[in-house]
Amino acid sequence: ALLLEDFKGVIGTDRYGAYRAMKSAIRQFCWAHLRREFVALSEAPNPGIAALGKRLLAEQEEVFALWHAFRAGEISRKDLRACTAINLARLKRGLLQASTMDHKAARNLGKDLLRNWDKLWVFLKVEGVEPTNNAAERALRPLVILKRIFQRLPSPDGKRFFERLLSLGATARIRGVPYFDWLLKAIRAAKLNQALPALEPA
Repeated sequence: ALLLEDFKGVIGTDRYGAYRAMKSAIRQFCWAHLRREFVALSEAPNPGIAALGKRLLAEQEEVFALWHAFRAGEISRKDLRACTAINLARLKRGLLQASTMDHKAARNLGKDLLRNWDKLWVFLKVEGVEPTNNAAERALRPLVILKRIFQRLPSPDGKRFFERLLSLGATARIRGVPYFDWLLKAIRAAKLNQALPALEPA
């Protein structure tokens, strides 16, 4: 309902299958989710699987060290892409190995990431794209905590109230808007049947 199937922008996602319906969008797989899967492989009882998981983790950590150097202005995007080329090659080699293993999780992960190889590296090429969707995860966290505290939200209307209030709060933080001040103005405008104030810095 939020993103139409013909949406042509870039979206950061996990590997949930429903996103495949968005054929016009450019997807960046979330590396925080992928890291968890590499960690799981590295902790496998099978020594061969564990060794492969550790190699994949090591390559991912090197790529992220370079990414943080880029974000800090220490290297250019051109340097970032050049320096990560060897890591990409080693990661692909590791995924090829995983795709042929008897271990089901490793095999499925290897095959899926090789099929979607271009979705791993959008952040290296496109300005403004992050390698994780951690910003979205952090924005959702207050609602997740509320649900854990109360076990469930009280009603459909209560659920919508919390969703909207917390969504507006997360948007206000991202845009640098004093949320409580904006909320008071919005309530006042609604009571006076006036247009709601824009959720943007003054």
